[in-house]
Amino acid sequence: MADAWMPPVFGLVDEPTPVPTIDLTVHLRDPHPLAADDWVLVVFRSTVASDGFIEEDGELWSRDGRLLAQSRQLAVILV
Repeated sequence: MADAWMPPVFGLVDEPTPVPTIDLTVHLRDPHPLAADDWVLVVFRSTVASDGFIEEDGELWSRDGRLLAQSRQLAVILV
């Protein structure tokens, strides 16, 4: 989910635009496995966009409030 979820920038464009990843770091924070049918809350935000590049920070949370993973991604908008 850290790399496959919709980029936050999709909320600002009229149609899907390619946003390929240039760099991705994922920190796994909780070693306990989830059941296959468990839900995960994902929060992605982008606060920096400049010269066609976007930084995106992500958090993945378990149903019971455990932080499962954090991500940081650098992507480029292809227009």
